Amino acid sequence: MTRHAVSDYCDFMPTDSRIWRSIWHRDFPRKIRDFRYKTMHDAYKIGHYWEKITNHEHRSLCQRCGAPESMEHILTECSSPGQNEVWNAAESFWRQKYNHWTRPSLGLILGCALVQHKTQSGRSLPGVDRLFRILISQSAFLIWKLRCERVITHPDEEHSA
Repeated sequence: MTRHAVSDYCDFMPTDSRIWRSIWHRDFPRKIRDFRYKTMHDAYKIGHYWEKITNHEHRSLCQRCGAPESMEHILTECSSPGQNEVWNAAESFWRQKYNHWTRPSLGLILGCALVQHKTQSGRSLPGVDRLFRILISQSAFLIWKLRCERVITHPDEEHSA
């Protein structure tokens, strides 16, 4: 998933080794590294985790839309307040300087440290790469934190954008 998302975005096919090493990229603060590591290893207690726990099966579904909860659903699909607004803000920020924007998939979120932007002549743009990985990873982490706030900290409150 990550390999193909990166390849579709920038015509670069990363190896498994590069993908796993990218989790620990120096541009990511510790909390983002941990988030990316746990997401890649499916370590969060969401979705299918709850299906086998008696009297907690309902937690496997999204409270907002009833879809099976997964990290992909939380970060890219859910209609709960926060996800769409965060990606729209990220897009708006990116488009202030760059034209090409693609709404990130889970694969691109996990592979954001591997994306390589280049000029028309093929010259690398390390500053653009760094902005991209910071913008995508921080946006995804913010969506995750908003979800946790909504589902864990304030589960009985009605949330709006």
